[in-house]
Amino acid sequence: MTDKTIFIIAGEESGDTHAARLIRELKAAVPGLRIEGLGGDRMKQVGCELRADIVSSAVMGFAQVVKNLRYFRRMLAETAAYLEQSPPDALVLVDYPGFNLRLAAAVRKLGIPIVYYISPQIWAWRPGRIHTIARLVDKMIVIFPFEEELYRKEKVDVTYVGHPILDNLSEVELDADFLNRLAAMDSTDHIGLLPGSRRQEIMAILPIMLETARLILRQMPHARFLIPCSSQPNRDVVEQMLGDSSLRVEVSLGKMYEVAKSARCCIVASGTATLEVASLLTPLVVVYRIGHLTWLLGKRFLKVPHISLVNILAGQEVVPEMLQYRMRPELLAETVVELCRDGERRQKMVSDLRKVRERIGAPGASSRAAKVVSELLDSKCSAPLAARSSC
Repeated sequence: MTDKTIFIIAGEESGDTHAARLIRELKAAVPGLRIEGLGGDRMKQVGCELRADIVSSAVMGFAQVVKNLRYFRRMLAETAAYLEQSPPDALVLVDYPGFNLRLAAAVRKLGIPIVYYISPQIWAWRPGRIHTIARLVDKMIVIFPFEEELYRKEKVDVTYVGHPILDNLSEVELDADFLNRLAAMDSTDHIGLLPGSRRQEIMAILPIMLETARLILRQMPHARFLIPCSSQPNRDVVEQMLGDSSLRVEVSLGKMYEVAKSARCCIVASGTATLEVASLLTPLVVVYRIGHLTWLLGKRFLKVPHISLVNILAGQEVVPEMLQYRMRPELLAETVVELCRDGERRQKMVSDLRKVRERIGAPGASSRAAKVVSELLDSKCSAPLAARSSC
C-alpha cells in the first residue's frame, strides 16, 4: 500500500485549530500520511502542506462577503482544478460551509470520498442544507450529540465524537507565571474581554466593550480588564484601538484559558470561545454586532431562540445574550457587575455551566475523529480493484 494523501480545508480560526489537532492525530494513526490543504498557520505548524492561507482572509457580514467574492470564486476554481489533477484519497471539510459545500459539489463527480468534520449549524439556520450534505458527503463527523439524530433521520452516515475543545482543555498547560502575575496584581477583580478572532469583529465589538469597562469601573473601581488575542496582528489592532486609554487593560498574545480561569466574569463575542469559557465554569455574557443588513437577513433565517452554543446545548438561556441593539454598555455593565458578586445569579450560572460541560462529551474527540477518517481510508483500499484510485 502506497502512502496516502488527505486534503483538508478549514477557513476560520476555530476551524484551523480543530483541523490542526485532527491532522496531528491522523499523522499518529496513519504512518506516511501526506496532508495538504487550505487553512491557516496552526495547520501548517503540524505538518499540513498549505496551498493557501484562507484563514487570514476570513470575512464576516454580507457586505464583506460580496466585496471578496472574486477571491473566493478564484480559490474555489483553483482548488477544484487541483483536486481533479491530483485527487487525494479523501477530502476532509472542516465547518466553513459557504465555501466547503460549493467545493464538495464541484468535485463530487471525481469520486473522492468526502468527509465533513464539524457540521454547519443546520439546527440554527438554513436547515435545508442537510439535504445538500446528504447528497454530497460520504461521512459526517459531528461534535454535538443532537446532531447525530438529525443526520440519521436523513439517512446520512454519521458519527458523533464529542467536542474538540475538551481536548484543548485537557491537554493545555496553563502558564503558571502568567497566572501568578495576574494574582499578584493590586486587584483580583479581573474581567475578560474577548471581542473575537477576526479583525472585523474586533473593530465592531471592542469599542463597546471598552465603554462598558469604563462604566464597570464606577461600581468596581479596582477592576482590571484582560484581553487575550489569538494572533499578533489582532494584538496590534487591539493595542492601536486602546491608544493611551486610562483603562487598566492587560493585553496578551494567547492566554485565553488563563484569562478565563482568572476572570470573575467574561464578555465574549459569540462563537466557540463562549463554550471554552463556559467549560471553565467562568460566568459570561455573550455579545455580537454585525452590519444592519446582515443582521436582518440572519434573523429571517434563524431557527433557534438563542445563538450562543452554551444556551443551545442547555436548551434554555443560561448566559445572557446581548446582541446587536441590545449590546449597550450600560446594560452590559450592570449585568457583569451583578455576575461578579457572590450572589444567587452567579451561583446558578456556575451550576448551569457545569451541566452544559457534561453534555459536550469527554476529551478525545480529535482522536476519535481521526479514527473515523483512517477507517474510511482503509475501507477505500479494501474495495474491489476497479474501485480503487490509489492504495
